[in-house]
Amino acid sequence: MHTRLLVEKGFTLIEIVISIVIVGIALSTLILVTAKSTERSVDPLYQEQANAIAQAYMEEIMQKNFCDPDWDMDCRTNCVTSACLSCKGMGSGWTTESRANYDDVCDYSGTDNPPLDQNGDVFATGLGDYSVTVSIDDSATATLDTLAGNNGEVVRIDVTVSNPGMRNDVQLSSFRANF
Repeated sequence: MHTRLLVEKGFTLIEIVISIVIVGIALSTLILVTAKSTERSVDPLYQEQANAIAQAYMEEIMQKNFCDPDWDMDCRTNCVTSACLSCKGMGSGWTTESRANYDDVCDYSGTDNPPLDQNGDVFATGLGDYSVTVSIDDSATATLDTLAGNNGEVVRIDVTVSNPGMRNDVQLSSFRANF
């Protein structure tokens, strides 16, 4: 009499469960890595756009007068304290200025959301998520070599551009002297 050995083929329930767990872990890791990679691939675009916006604002501000041309007195000789705080009231036209007719550095202090061009129009389509903050510092902390902000000689200009899609804001800083 011959006894036949039956060879069982297939997987046990434990082997199937273990393989499902391993495949699940591998897929979730792959999806997580892909999601992070995709998220970071857009970040350089946001950074470049923010940098271009900040440079455009800074270039526009640096081309403006240090003192308001509407001032009734000579800025260089009469404004010997804070240029933006103390001397702003020396003229007559500064209270009605809008973005389209900013004519001196101190006019730019504030926030634009979305970014605006020099005419006060929206900078470009597709940039609505960006926010631009311009800070003009003419206090004693704004110094450039021997020039001091609290003497009406220099201002520090900080342009900060932010977007929810960026990890860090873009900030440009510069000094503008009263010469």
